[in-house]
Amino acid sequence: MKLRNKSIILICALAISAFYSCKKSQDTVAPPPAPPSSSGETVKLTIRMGGDINVIETPMGRRKTSNEIVAKTPYDSTIYGVDVRNGVTPYAQGVFNRLGTIVLEVPKNSTHTINVAAIKRGTGEGLFFGGISGGFLYYFKPFNRRILNEIEYADKAYASPWTLDTSFMSAMSFMTVLVDLFTGAQEEYYYSETDSYFSSVTLTVGDTAVAVDIPLKRISFGVQYQFNNFSEGALLAEYGGLMKPQYFYPWNTSNTMHIQTANAFRFADDLSGEPIPLTLKWLKPDGDIVPLGAISFTPKRNSLTTITATVPSLPTSTPATVKPLIEISDTTFVGNEDVYF
Repeated sequence: MKLRNKSIILICALAISAFYSCKKSQDTVAPPPAPPSSSGETVKLTIRMGGDINVIETPMGRRKTSNEIVAKTPYDSTIYGVDVRNGVTPYAQGVFNRLGTIVLEVPKNSTHTINVAAIKRGTGEGLFFGGISGGFLYYFKPFNRRILNEIEYADKAYASPWTLDTSFMSAMSFMTVLVDLFTGAQEEYYYSETDSYFSSVTLTVGDTAVAVDIPLKRISFGVQYQFNNFSEGALLAEYGGLMKPQYFYPWNTSNTMHIQTANAFRFADDLSGEPIPLTLKWLKPDGDIVPLGAISFTPKRNSLTTITATVPSLPTSTPATVKPLIEISDTTFVGNEDVYF
């Protein structure tokens, strides 16, 4: 009997020993390897932006509007993003709201892809941001990153809350845009109401400092409306959930243009594979809803599409006989715009 008890005790001791050996082995598993270091033999790249975007500096960091100089707000600022990849692996990233000289250090004789974006408020309320500790602003999509006005490197940010993310600027759609300044409401649509510029270059550097000119191209399109016989009620334009629905009233038909960003324009000059469905409705003062028709349109990059709609004159009792006219004009060039900061 004693021998049996000793055997049981020995078996339990061995099991406990094995459990702790396994746990210790699990607890001491090495963390994933750190990204390549940016220290050592490096070369400096000075990034200069050009192309469709023309940067003009105005006094005291203010923005010029018509003939006025008005105070800037974070929502009114042009936001710049710089994303440097070694293949698909992030090497360096940075978010800026001022465009001083951007200097990047990369290893000598290395190849990198540099993605650069500039996002303006346009006709919307601007990119949504939140405050974080230390007084830095945090911008949501497409960055999901704080704004430091300097480049952050993967090896320096590794294992910190600000580890570089592969989703950084990976798509220029579903941007987090402010809806209401007072409530802080935000929204995300496939075609965001922002005015955006983008470029991507892949280059191999040698062993001397160089300046890199990156020509940004506008990846936005404009839509404006012209209405005939519109004197009462409201008009509702819906876009199949791809863009924010819009309401128009007789007293604001002189300001119907809105500017949207299209991720597809990073790769092509049209949306031939992504037509935008438009449904237009007339919301009458008596509560009736009169459909004005449905049509799809495919705007071109850096262009303005004009949609002309005629509101019918008809008895309330015969909405089925309505055959209003909806026309889409040929796209016309919007033109380059100066960015003031």
